[in-house]
Amino acid sequence: MLNKTDLPQSDAIEKELQDYKNLGYALYRVSATNTSGLDELKQALKDQVSIFAGQSGVGKSSLTNAIIPDKDLKTNTISATTKHGRHTTTAATLYHLNGGGDLIDSPGVAIFGLAGLSNSSLPLVIANFSH
Repeated sequence: MLNKTDLPQSDAIEKELQDYKNLGYALYRVSATNTSGLDELKQALKDQVSIFAGQSGVGKSSLTNAIIPDKDLKTNTISATTKHGRHTTTAATLYHLNGGGDLIDSPGVAIFGLAGLSNSSLPLVIANFSH
């Protein structure tokens, strides 16, 4: 999913998105600000459990607010100094969607890495994580 489509997108981002599409991932282009793409995203979330995950400031809670407006989750702005998102959501919370399905709004991820993993151990980590 690409949020904040109301903002300009670079050619580099478009290339990366195309890489994911070439691998068979569905791409939902949405904007919590102007609500574009939300109907298609809501349809994709229907009748399943989904989670919004990503770095702080990418708009996970803003999207949740756009999809479930009566929740009015706290959101924050991007820091003018660091240009990074500010940590606002402190716990993962499950919300029931009108029309079926559940959505988990999760706290932002500051850093994610797979340091120290060999190519041979990665499949084992993925297998254990999916159970």
